[in-house]
Formats: sequence, structure tokens, C-alpha cells
Amino acid sequence: MINRKKRKPTALTSHRSVAVQHPPAGGYSSILRSHLGFCLYKCAIRLRGFLDETFSESGLITPQFGIMAILSSGGPLNQNEIGQQMGIDKATMVKLIDGLEKLQFVRRMSHATDRRVRMVELTSKGAATFGRLLAKAKKVESAFTIRLSLEERDILRKLTSRLLE
Repeated sequence: MINRKKRKPTALTSHRSVAVQHPPAGGYSSILRSHLGFCLYKCAIRLRGFLDETFSESGLITPQFGIMAILSSGGPLNQNEIGQQMGIDKATMVKLIDGLEKLQFVRRMSHATDRRVRMVELTSKGAATFGRLLAKAKKVESAFTIRLSLEERDILRKLTSRLLE
């Protein structure tokens, strides 16, 4: 039985990028490929590496792209709200946002009524960069899932999304 209690989110990864991991010569053993956890983990690490390579030209890593995606669709949010949506701890969130702010992709501002709260919003430069990177991310995802039919890709997306509920 899986314990589905709500737990405090932990960091996705450190603020550094992930190297692309290719399968060993001859592929992974069938015993490992029969374990869902192993397969999901290796696929996630591999896709993250490809995305980090793609985003590196803009000075970003994948979690920063995620922050930009949230801000693009949800408008200004405070750092804690972004961290909760992404499952990233406060310290890592500060580092990720610091990097985005240094690149002038986001700006922090005071909350209208609570000066202790720092709001984060996408700048026009950040919005333009996000638009370009989103198109590139879709190409990376398509290349990564090339062995799957369009229907299988859609099913995979829906099933993995349900596993995150």
C-alpha cells in the first residue's frame, strides 16, 4: 500500500544542470527495465539532461524554465507559491529566482499589502525568451519520444500526470 499522506515538498535537484545520461552499451538489463520506478527515473534524468542542454544557450536550467512557465500562465506570484507548485524548497527557489533575476527574465517586487512578501513576475525579456524556449522544449520532447506514436505520447502524458495527483 502506498502512503499518500501530504508531505512537505523537497527540492527537485540542486540548482546545477544534469548531464545527459545515455543507456549503457547493450541497453539496460531486462530486470531493471521491468521496474517502473527505475524506468521513470532514468527517463526523467535523461530528458532533463536534453532540456538543460537546450536551455543552456539562454543561461537556464530546466527548473528555471518551469518557474517561467508558471509565471507565464499565472501572472505574478510569491516565491512560496511558485515553490509549492514545483515542489522545490525555499533555499533552492531563492537560488533559481536569483539566476532568473540576474538574466533579467523575472523581477521581484513588494506585495501590495504585505511588505514581507516578495512577488515574482516575468519581464518582457523573460516572456520573449520563454516563448522561444517553449518551442525548443516541445521539439526536444518530440525527439525524446520519437519511438512512440502520437497516440502513445498523449497516453503517456496523461498517465504520468495522473501518477502525480
